Amino acid sequence: MKRQTIPLGRIFNIPIGLDYSWFLIFILLTWSLATSYYPAEFKTWSTVLYWTIGAATTILLFVSVLLHELGHSVVAQRYRVPVRSITLFIFGGVAQIAAEPPNAAADFWIAIAGPIVSFALAGLFGLIQSAFTSLLPLLALMKYLALINGSLALFNLIPGFPLDGGRVLRAIVWRVTHNYRRATLAAATTGRMFAFLFIIYGVWQMFSGNLAGGLWIAFIGWFLDSAATSHLQQQTLRDLLAGHKVWLAMTQNYTVIPSDLTLQQLADEHILGMNRRFFVIENEGQVLGLITLHNIKEVPRSKWAETKAAENMIPAAQMHQVRPETELWNALEQMDKDGVNQLPVMVNGTLLGILTRESIISFLGTLQEIKKSESSEIASDARHETTADQEMIMDIPMKAEVRCSDGLCGHTTCIIVDPITQKITHVVVKEKQSPHTERLVPEDYILEATPESLHLKCNCAKLSMLDDFVEYHFTRVDVPRYYPGGYSVFWPHAVVEETTLVSQDEHIPPNELAIHRMARVIARDGVVGRVDEFLVDPIDGKITHLILREGHLWGQKDVTIPVSQIDHWEADTAYLKLDKNSIERLPAIPVRRWSL
Repeated sequence: MKRQTIPLGRIFNIPIGLDYSWFLIFILLTWSLATSYYPAEFKTWSTVLYWTIGAATTILLFVSVLLHELGHSVVAQRYRVPVRSITLFIFGGVAQIAAEPPNAAADFWIAIAGPIVSFALAGLFGLIQSAFTSLLPLLALMKYLALINGSLALFNLIPGFPLDGGRVLRAIVWRVTHNYRRATLAAATTGRMFAFLFIIYGVWQMFSGNLAGGLWIAFIGWFLDSAATSHLQQQTLRDLLAGHKVWLAMTQNYTVIPSDLTLQQLADEHILGMNRRFFVIENEGQVLGLITLHNIKEVPRSKWAETKAAENMIPAAQMHQVRPETELWNALEQMDKDGVNQLPVMVNGTLLGILTRESIISFLGTLQEIKKSESSEIASDARHETTADQEMIMDIPMKAEVRCSDGLCGHTTCIIVDPITQKITHVVVKEKQSPHTERLVPEDYILEATPESLHLKCNCAKLSMLDDFVEYHFTRVDVPRYYPGGYSVFWPHAVVEETTLVSQDEHIPPNELAIHRMARVIARDGVVGRVDEFLVDPIDGKITHLILREGHLWGQKDVTIPVSQIDHWEADTAYLKLDKNSIERLPAIPVRRWSL
């Protein structure tokens, strides 16, 4: 891959790089200082001195910028936020921080650290001016660096993204509202407002005769607007992908080729006309690696006929890969970090699919279509939730008895839902006759729900024929048996014995989610309780409310929460859009149990 930056080394284990655009700003700024600023201030210098001090000023200015970015980076590392690199470029410098801050306080101190460093440098250069009163060129250099560092700090404190002041504003709004998304949108919107002011002022300067200065100011405004808009788009994308896993967006529509296929055959038979950008190389069902168009282009065209695909592939051990349960947003960030367009989705060496940028875009389109089609239903549901009747609500009990047509057959353990449509698709029943066996019961098998029990349409024999919910796996392995006691015993005093490891997997239908009784419910400001039951509209099968047991030191009570107030599910935990005070103000829902 073509290098975009020139490496300068590492500071605090952070890679420092120089973007090629830096040379342009170095030349322009040195020229401006040598032909305009210093000649106007110091008229007796020689031409060589003007250019020497101009170049030294530019270099020390960017050293100051580097120290500014190191201020951000060191504080980020203090909060265990990884920093990928620092790059100096035409607009100054940027610290590539690899993750969002863990809380508002961390966000504030990471953001404010840069301006603090710049103010400190301005003070330092101002103080040492007195030491160079007899050396006029050095005095001029210190004076300019003090001025420019102070200006840099003040400029960066403008309260709008992508400037440091915008991140400070986000931290403050985040702390007040406890809502990271709202804080990000506020800071980005404010950043766009200031960007437009810069553009307007720059245009006014150009019409006033200051063409070069006005054009530069307008250009800075355009850059700020582009960056702020990018933050808004990034937050929108993050909101859409929140709670969705890789396996929802991965594709299994990929081409598998043998390892002995030549690049010429690959181009003729698979690339031309098929618009494929990558290929999986397998041998007897085992994934050997991945080859992309970029890998193929690295080989001269004259050698395609004699070069095997396996000779130029990315070996399986070196492939950037992702697991199916990974958050989609995290996978997209990994793509950007690794500089790839696709990630194999693998578990224990088995390829399940490929996550590509195209498959993510397709998944986003599907999500947007679903949101559009359900927008009118959401408004209707909101009105339905606050009506006094609630005639169309059914109570789905958890940990309740399950009765088949010929008697008691078990009890419920959890439900399976479609997280996009919010419909219950299955109920998991633990059999009475075989307490270690759980069956996956389709929703249409439910005949009646009462507060204490669930009645099915089938008999016990039919229930026993349904799919197992839990699959057990037995593996024979050699493990060391250590001697008991309060100290470690190391080889050769440990005895290796053969034993059997038992693991289990829940057989959850694709694109669905298992929700267990006593799943945690977390508001924006902490845990509020655990799921006790669900309310379901029997007309369309959608979950309308969670019933949870809200715990306090002074007692407990049942609370019904509309599913429209669930932000997302993750690891058998419901994350709400509400805080605890809002939950307290929710209206009571009278529940009428009835038969289907």
